[in-house]
Amino acid sequence: MSKVDIMGKWDIENEVWFVPESNKAKGRSLAIANYEPIINSGLDSNDYLIICIGFRLENVSINKKTISDKQYNINQIINYFEKTHKNIYIKCVLFDSDAPLKESGRKLGQYIDSLAAQPNTNSINIIGFSKGGVMCFDMTKSLKSGFCLQKTNLFTIATSFTGTLFASPKLLFEQLNEGIQTRTGNQYLSNAVTEVLKPIYGMVSSNSHMDYDIAIPHSIPEELLDFYDPSLIENIFAKENLLAIKQLLTYRNIYTGITKSTLKECLQNRDLLGVGLCLLNDIIYDEPADGFITLNSQQAVEQYFENIATSTLYSTTHSVFSNPRALTTICSIVNDTIDETDEKKAYILKKHL
Repeated sequence: MSKVDIMGKWDIENEVWFVPESNKAKGRSLAIANYEPIINSGLDSNDYLIICIGFRLENVSINKKTISDKQYNINQIINYFEKTHKNIYIKCVLFDSDAPLKESGRKLGQYIDSLAAQPNTNSINIIGFSKGGVMCFDMTKSLKSGFCLQKTNLFTIATSFTGTLFASPKLLFEQLNEGIQTRTGNQYLSNAVTEVLKPIYGMVSSNSHMDYDIAIPHSIPEELLDFYDPSLIENIFAKENLLAIKQLLTYRNIYTGITKSTLKECLQNRDLLGVGLCLLNDIIYDEPADGFITLNSQQAVEQYFENIATSTLYSTTHSVFSNPRALTTICSIVNDTIDETDEKKAYILKKHL
């Protein structure tokens, strides 16, 4: 069971952070879930794993104070690192429902700076998944100290660098309607299904910055523009972002994508969300995608870096945290990266002695 610390609630009208008092406001606040520390070493050296999945506290906690380890299979990540030789502090970022993702990133950056300032912090390892990947990529420019950047490893997973159709209502329903019509040859059916799905989308979506800020440019209806900051995606590869990324200890981009065998694995794992994504992928996309984000969007970052480190979660839908195989691979990548950077730091220290 994790304990939750509230970092702040975004005031939309005044555009400032404040300390929430009501349980309802806390459930919609930016927060950090702190899991039990994993202490495997007597050394005074700690590694932090900060996971940004993109869910809200109100979705995963009734009392707004604790979260079960089983939520999003964080217990599998805990079990993996319990078998290593490291001291690991695992934390999850819970998104504010109203704040622009850029503002949440700045606030998170301050928190990461404070962790890096602790002398016993060996490394900070950030997993940015989907919208969390976009937010964390943009956040790196908020890390103020050089030693913070030099202690930080960033892993973006299934990240929509150019926006995603599912955060873009104007485009989504056009493409959905067209996809159903193409596969059924029935315009009446495609129109009817699309109209049924529109209110469902409205209930599932947060209808706020935390979703719309990763929309494909020019795809948000006029009535929703108050909950949309186009500058995040438009400026994601701005010079200051790229410079900050290059100063990190390590940056790795991890791809996801559906193949012919993905649906079978989702059925075997009883991953209903994954099954739904496989079906949607077939209807909506005519290019490689994970059911939610195209491979093209995930790989858009590559053109800005030479020899960028990449990995692929083979045959994996966007439902990464429901896939035991994918989670094991992610943990292995993070663990190996910590070991590699430790060796690199030891080599540099030895060279200067």
